[in-house]
Amino acid sequence: MIRLLVQATVTVFLSVILSLLWNIFNPNGIPLIGDYSRETRLEQLKIKKQELIKNTEKSVPVELDQLAEESELKSDISLEEAYNVYESGGAIFIDTRKITDYDQGHIKDSINIYAEQLEDYKDVIASLPKEIKIITYCGGTDCDLSIELANYLVEEGFFDVKIFFGGWIEWKNAGYPVESFINTE
Repeated sequence: MIRLLVQATVTVFLSVILSLLWNIFNPNGIPLIGDYSRETRLEQLKIKKQELIKNTEKSVPVELDQLAEESELKSDISLEEAYNVYESGGAIFIDTRKITDYDQGHIKDSINIYAEQLEDYKDVIASLPKEIKIITYCGGTDCDLSIELANYLVEEGFFDVKIFFGGWIEWKNAGYPVESFINTE
């Protein structure tokens, strides 16, 4: 019995060491130490937008190129700004929460793309026009799903992606238009 426990412990230990070594030397390895703060992730999104603008100068039609140059690099949007864009009909709002949360209540006319299951939404994302403003949001200031989706959309070539950090909670509390797919009667 003791011999079996020793063998199991050695096997697990060697597996962990080999995995760490593989990760360290793999060019696509996951950084073990890093700054994953919201500020850093927003800065990375800004850099991705800048790279997208630089890389599109020769490869996209003039209209998209102009849009890329005009698009603000600032990635977050306030409640007031989000509402003004909503009222003008100038953006697609994307709720990044689980479908069950979305069904319970969301910004009126928004669509749902659950950021942790992007593979399931590839067709929806592909159907979105690249030149339209997109505003991602989730449950509120403690939720980072909107950042994840915004990063993905920029990587996919969307120029004008904003993040509404106040999310569903702030929008609902402001009394702005909402809808639900669950009958509460």
